[in-house]
Amino acid sequence: MLVVTGIFDKERFIPDEPVSIPQKRKVIVTIVEKPVITDTQNALKHEAFTSFMQYKGILPENFDYKKELSDYREERHGHIA
Repeated sequence: MLVVTGIFDKERFIPDEPVSIPQKRKVIVTIVEKPVITDTQNALKHEAFTSFMQYKGILPENFDYKKELSDYREERHGHIA
């Protein structure tokens, strides 16, 4: 089985990379709904991920994430009973 990614341009499928398939070969194409991501978007995502992975912060021993989350939710959305 061969997996080929690319873009459909109204009338034809344009592969992301050259594909070695004999001409007139019957194929089955499965369409996966996925938004097109530009190189700029990929670069921004990569930069954000790299920055995140380099973070070396340490939380205090008495950090209570449940309380922090509760406080944030109340601040953001008000008291919800």
